Amino acid sequence: MGKIRITIILITIFSLLTIGTISYQLIEKWTFLESLYMTVIVITTIGFKEVKPLSHNGIIFTIIFSLLGFIGFFLSLSIFSSIILEFIILNNRSNKKMLDKISKLKNHYIICGIGKVGKNVVSSLLKLNKKLVLIDIIDIKEIILSHLDFNNNKNIFYITGDATDENILLQAGIKNAKGLVASVRDDAINLFIALTAKKLNPDLTIASYVIEEKNISKFYSIGIDEVISGDSLIGERLALSLTNKNIFKFIEQTNIINGDQTFYIGDIAIKENSKFIGKSLRDTNIYREIGLLIFAIKKYNEQFYKYNPDSETILEKGDILITFGSESQISNLEKYINS
Repeated sequence: MGKIRITIILITIFSLLTIGTISYQLIEKWTFLESLYMTVIVITTIGFKEVKPLSHNGIIFTIIFSLLGFIGFFLSLSIFSSIILEFIILNNRSNKKMLDKISKLKNHYIICGIGKVGKNVVSSLLKLNKKLVLIDIIDIKEIILSHLDFNNNKNIFYITGDATDENILLQAGIKNAKGLVASVRDDAINLFIALTAKKLNPDLTIASYVIEEKNISKFYSIGIDEVISGDSLIGERLALSLTNKNIFKFIEQTNIINGDQTFYIGDIAIKENSKFIGKSLRDTNIYREIGLLIFAIKKYNEQFYKYNPDSETILEKGDILITFGSESQISNLEKYINS
């Protein structure tokens, strides 16, 4: 409908310009440029002085043409204004529907900054069938439409706005979110996003991309769970590919589909209602009950992981258990630990 109205506007304006220009050329014997100029000032009612004195026939034509031109020009302007107003209303309705859908989400992930890093984060999480809310200061719709993995994906929701704004994060459902990734290519902005997110939801798991390695400690100091430096990660993986080829291949093969199951490295946070708080890792009987091994633990008050944890390690609220298995096994472990 909008295209038809725009076509009508263009045809109307073109017709008026053509009729006026040709008529002045025929009646007054003016040049094309003089006739076009006279036509424009009559249609737009600018009121500049005519190019040359008008003849009797020219005056009559100008009176008639000015009335027709006035009606045609302002009718076109009115149609154009209605198109803009309609677009604003539809866009507001679309945004309201999107916000209504986001308000019903739980345990979703918020991705702030959909650049090169952010797009890869989104693609990886979509493979795991996670529900995502994307935030970027530029038009999110254009980003989604231009990316084959994102377009028409029912697990993607979006908000165009500044992720450092508390209201935007609240609209993204941060209170009910499971995790947030700050992937803007600016350390200061990522740090501010992380601070704001932690303030709104202290239990939120936050991972951040960092450009300058010197800033990593700043992120950890405010309680960010994971901080990834692009150059550092690439360097480590390149070194690993030379010195530990088999390990490198194993890592690359995580998050892949094997038959009907997806295997990946998973993490389980011990919540305050866990029945295993104060008990040893041995007492959990995780391998016997779930069939998984815990190969690393990050204590709630420590920055680094402990690999191959001792079976007598006492579990506490906020500890994070690292394991490797199928999505269903990870889910069962989560329920087993925290139910």
